[in-house]
Amino acid sequence: MPEKQDYNEIGCKPNNCEEGIRMDIQKLVEEVLQKLNLDKSLVEKFKKDPIGTVKGLLASVNLNTEQLNAIVEAVKGKLNLEDAAGQATGFLAKLKRLFGGK
Repeated sequence: MPEKQDYNEIGCKPNNCEEGIRMDIQKLVEEVLQKLNLDKSLVEKFKKDPIGTVKGLLASVNLNTEQLNAIVEAVKGKLNLEDAAGQATGFLAKLKRLFGGK
């Protein structure tokens, strides 16, 4: 089992704060998104229990509640953007067919 990464109360790795934690959170968001993209059942699980799903996916990382919520909100935002883009593409394709396009 991988060793847990340790963050202090304000979310910084020892000797690495501010900019570093933002980069770490972004990296964790990307890691969660990659895992969700690989397993669509995880997306459904995330929609039902986002906190629990992220905790499970990032079990090797100690995160405080604020950090966990930030990751969940970022992942939700990215998933909503992907859903909106897919819906827009489908809508445009329907419009194109409606007006005689293929």
